[in-house]
Amino acid sequence: YTVEFGHCTMGVEIGDEGIIRQILTNSAAANAGVLVGDRIIAIDGVPLSHAFAHTDKPKAREVGAVLNRAKRQKGSVTVRFRPCA
Repeated sequence: YTVEFGHCTMGVEIGDEGIIRQILTNSAAANAGVLVGDRIIAIDGVPLSHAFAHTDKPKAREVGAVLNRAKRQKGSVTVRFRPCA
């Protein structure tokens, strides 16, 4: 599933490999139905596997940096998630 996040913060803690570790109550992510364990698989249409071609396991800070940069540049970010199994 895909969610667009505007000017507000997503309200998540991202773990390594783009896995959502924690969601703040009443955050944009919580309101969009994002769940702990869901995995970010693309940011603004770019798969993580392409954005982080140098590694199979991008670190949490790397994924967060890409999200923040995309959001700063255009004011919103579109994130594609894979639901936790």
